[in-house]
Amino acid sequence: MVNFEDLTVYYILVSILLSVYIYRMDKARGNVGFSLLGIAIGIMIPIVPELIKTIRPGVLLLPTSMGLALSGIVVLWCISRQRCFLIRPIARDMALKSIKEGVLIVDRKGRVVDHNSALEGHIKDIIGMEVHITGKIIEDLLKYWPQWYFFCKNMQEGEVIIPSLCYSDRRYHVRVKPIIKGGVKGGTISLISDITNYNSLKEEATLHTELSRDQLKEIVAKLSTQKKQLEVLNSLKDKLFAVITHDIRDPLTAVISLTEILEEEKEQYSSDIVEIIDAVKEYILDTYELIEHLFDWVKSQSFGLIHSPSQLKLSTTIEGVLKLYRIHADAKGITIKSNINEDILVFADKEMLEIVLRNLLSNAIKFTEMGGSITLDGKVAGMAVIISVSDTGIGIHREKVKELFDEAHSSSTTGTTGEKGTGIGLLICREFVRLNGGEIWVETDAGEGSTFYFSVPNL
Repeated sequence: MVNFEDLTVYYILVSILLSVYIYRMDKARGNVGFSLLGIAIGIMIPIVPELIKTIRPGVLLLPTSMGLALSGIVVLWCISRQRCFLIRPIARDMALKSIKEGVLIVDRKGRVVDHNSALEGHIKDIIGMEVHITGKIIEDLLKYWPQWYFFCKNMQEGEVIIPSLCYSDRRYHVRVKPIIKGGVKGGTISLISDITNYNSLKEEATLHTELSRDQLKEIVAKLSTQKKQLEVLNSLKDKLFAVITHDIRDPLTAVISLTEILEEEKEQYSSDIVEIIDAVKEYILDTYELIEHLFDWVKSQSFGLIHSPSQLKLSTTIEGVLKLYRIHADAKGITIKSNINEDILVFADKEMLEIVLRNLLSNAIKFTEMGGSITLDGKVAGMAVIISVSDTGIGIHREKVKELFDEAHSSSTTGTTGEKGTGIGLLICREFVRLNGGEIWVETDAGEGSTFYFSVPNL
């Protein structure tokens, strides 16, 4: 006959050994707790009735055989539920912890579900303090980096360079990819790596392998001399541009006023004269816009540029800019709509913010067909406000997008009705947005319109 009391003792010993094994496995996976709790409950099922029988003999309780059976079911369920004996999750977790890049995994609800120790180190270096990451909402975790937050929230693929808030010379590269299963996006995975010393180390290694010390000294001396010459020439160039743009802009303003007077009385002239007046005014306005852009560019490149941020009501600033461009939009039958909330405040230089908005709005009108529409929007994202200018225009080919903010590829493109541009408007936008502590980027494709985004602080 089976002695269930002895069997219970053996069962308890085996369960304890199994618990020790599972504890070591779970500790390697960083998931200690649930499986041990389940096994502990399973072990107690046959023990509790035996204890009660010892204290109060004769009490009718669950038979020992039945208790052992239930206990085994609970323990087996726990093991299968937590996959305690699978090596693949353990190997995956160990690999995740061993890589140098920081890894951040976010679910579709915007909550951090996993990360590795390298990420904790990077975040600490960037913001200067330790942050509890797992379970945190990305709106709180990524509030300092609106573009990174934008990619994670919308589960979009993208890359962004973020600076350290503690060390001005440190830079980090963040690459975001959506997690897709069965054609459905379930979250994102972000890889973050320190790229501060990458380029400098690469160049230094190349020089050391190809050049001797004497050659290096000679090159450094020549570069130092050329640098001083370029600084002098660059300073002279800025002064010349400033003088030229100032001396040309004032006479052009007077000529524009004269053409407006002629337009008011054009009913007195023949159709040929009216056509000439319209053409002259168009050429003068294009020239004036070129001078304005050159003047803005000179200011952005000058060391004496003064950045004076203040708290601004975004809707008021945008309405002031819209008044300047509604006539141009009406001429093409374009509808402009602003969805800016009255309560949104930004902390930025007023003049720079208006220049950025003017350039983006002017481009939207320029590249939108007759009868199209333009929408302005603004949303708070952590400690920043993301402002967008969307149009239903002709869009931009994806291979051209990377050239939009690159000085080496800046060029002018003709608008949908032959409007001319300067080719430096977006470069000015980039400089002014960065001076205000933000970033600028675009989502577009040929034939699908464009949406330009830029961020500014809201404190």
